[in-house]
Amino acid sequence: MKIKALIASLLLVSVTANAQFGGLSSLAGGKESNDQAENGVSAEESQEALVQTFVETLTLVMTAQQLLQGALGNSEEAASLQLSIDELSGDCPKECLDRTVQISSSASASIQEKIEAQESLEADKKELYIAAIPSYIQGTLKAKDLATDTAEWSKQSLAEIKEAGVMGAGKMRSKLEIGTFVASNIPTLVKSWGESTSLVLSFAKSNDISLDSMEGVNDFSF
Repeated sequence: MKIKALIASLLLVSVTANAQFGGLSSLAGGKESNDQAENGVSAEESQEALVQTFVETLTLVMTAQQLLQGALGNSEEAASLQLSIDELSGDCPKECLDRTVQISSSASASIQEKIEAQESLEADKKELYIAAIPSYIQGTLKAKDLATDTAEWSKQSLAEIKEAGVMGAGKMRSKLEIGTFVASNIPTLVKSWGESTSLVLSFAKSNDISLDSMEGVNDFSF
């Protein structure tokens, strides 16, 4: 029950954030990037929402990875991921995000290796495995949407850096450093998480785990 409550709370945070920020597209998307300039919303101002959405996305994925590591018998890796999840819940500057991204990437590789070497899940581990799937799907789908938003945010941030001129460009880059980090990492993460989620779903099917009623599974197509 604790596992289900954790997943439910994470998904609720995701939905609440979308409602609160109206989706990042309202801050940095497509045509909206022009509206943004017209409305006086700078890349620095919209950066906060961008980073918050990234943290929520990373938390969803790493929560799934932590549960999967437990299900696959990697207890030490699961404990390490939990520490990173706890770190994300506090003040997490660029260095913190960089560290957690690396840990998530290592977890993806570890999970893939374990799944490929393991023919079936132990019966008592299936609950953990099943609990991980919704968060992995939702996190990966959220990352896919965020990739579009960060691409548009990058356009605006580059334009503002250019407008700052030679004297102000360095200062502007420094102010936009964490948003730039998110924007530069999201495309690779979307690809990696998409591949990992596909593998996790395939392994679930091979272990006779029904995916029909799982939230988001019908929206997942990578």
